[in-house]
This record gives sequence, C-alpha cells and structure tokens, in this order.
Amino acid sequence: MGNKHSKVKADIKIIVLLGPSGSGKSTFINLAMGRPVVAVGSGLACCTKKVQRVSCTMRGDSNKDVLLVDTPAFDHDKLDLPQIEDMIRKQLKDMTKRKIDITGIIYFHPITANRLTEVPKDHIGVFERLVGKYPARRVLLATSGWKDLRDPQNLGSQRELQLHQDYWKEMLDGGSRILRFEGTEDSAWHLIRAVLA
Repeated sequence: MGNKHSKVKADIKIIVLLGPSGSGKSTFINLAMGRPVVAVGSGLACCTKKVQRVSCTMRGDSNKDVLLVDTPAFDHDKLDLPQIEDMIRKQLKDMTKRKIDITGIIYFHPITANRLTEVPKDHIGVFERLVGKYPARRVLLATSGWKDLRDPQNLGSQRELQLHQDYWKEMLDGGSRILRFEGTEDSAWHLIRAVLA
C-alpha cells in the first residue's frame, strides 16, 4: 500500500503531522498504512527522532497518492527546537524547490492531557517560519487518545468544548476544523479525506 522515503511526485498530496510527543502521529501513520512502518513510543521518552516521509495510495482511489510527513514533537526530550526546525527544513527543501505545495496539516492533541502545554498556533508558527504563511483552513485539529479516557462522554466532551471555546478558538475562526482521531484505520482515513476535501 505504500513505502518510506520514496521520491516525491509533483502531483502527490502532502500532509504534515504536528503535535506534542505521545499525541498519536506515528500511530496514525501505521493505521493509515494498515501495518507498522514507523516506530511508536511506549514509554515517557519521545520516539520520533527525525522527519519521516511515508507514501501511500489513497484508500478507495488508486489514482491518488498521499505523502504523510511525521515530524518530531517540538517538546522533544532529546532534541531542541532549532534542530527539529533544521530537520523539517531539509526534508521539505525538495518539495519547495519543485514548487510542490503542502496540501494540509493535521495537528494532534491528546484529549487525555489534563492541561494544554502547547498551543497548535505556536507549532503552526514554527512551521510557517519554514514554508511561509499557511492558511488556517488547511489545518485540521485532531484530538486523540479517546480510548484511554475513563469517561469519554463527559470528561472528553468537556475538554473538547474547552478547546473549541478557548484554546483553539482563533484557529477555528480562521477556518480550521476539529475532528476526533479514534485510533482506528477508518478514523485515520477519515482525517486524511477531511484534509484533502
């Protein structure tokens, strides 16, 4: 269904994955691919230590290729922000040189987090320093970790509402959308289709 580190085709749809460590970016890729292709962290340490590009064919449309770009968390425990920025810059250089646009961004946030330690706008700001101004309407805000909540109906929905009304309001007003990543293959492809719509 796909492979890692393939040469980027001019007509490929590129989705960059951003978010704090443990938010589900690598899990998302593995589920979308239908098999493990990138390592997933299981402890407290950050797992993704470099930018990884994984290409696949759109599920249900063999004529459309998608490139998922997994990035290290900006709160990485072993890398500082300039190192991460440099890694992303090098990986995206080929795309920008060939005038290949980034189709969309999925920003992952674990709904299990008791407090918001990072703001997606700050992550997007770092990304924009690398690729230029990026429209909020092409950013999907994905809440993850729903299976890990004891009370997803009440606690999860309450946190989601707070994200809507407070923390993510500016981005939502600019055209971003919030969707849940349910930790399944179907959910991963639902997010991909939402970004490409």
